[in-house]
Amino acid sequence: MNLLGNLKHLPRECESVLSLLPFAIPPPPAIPSTLLPTELQLSTPHNPLIDSVPFPEMRNNLILEADKYDMAELASDGYGGLFGGFSDLELRGVIVWGDPWRLDQWEITDAFSKKYQFLLANCGDLIESTNRWRESRGEDRLVVEI
Repeated sequence: MNLLGNLKHLPRECESVLSLLPFAIPPPPAIPSTLLPTELQLSTPHNPLIDSVPFPEMRNNLILEADKYDMAELASDGYGGLFGGFSDLELRGVIVWGDPWRLDQWEITDAFSKKYQFLLANCGDLIESTNRWRESRGEDRLVVEI
């Protein structure tokens, strides 16, 4: 919750680094259940960025598979764009359409799901949320085979 609660205290020049323009989402009054730590988080040292992901299964995968990815590259791919040549919607690998602690507000792009497929095991909520957003635009469902 510290991350969400402290965003308003960051200097404005940090906004572009965090891709939060502007800090328009007020923090919830209490820690959302989606952000409560898993047993693995409590027992295993890990990068604190993992704690901001609202999908417990994804957080566990990020900890268990930490030797298979570079956190800086993952953050860049997720929030800064994967590759050139994608449409505006595809510029980011992860899209959060509303409150970041709500599971139904998250969407991942096809490119992100292919590159980080190993992190999506047991992440049915994330895939379902993604597919609701895709279907709302008339796009085909994202199929992730793990």
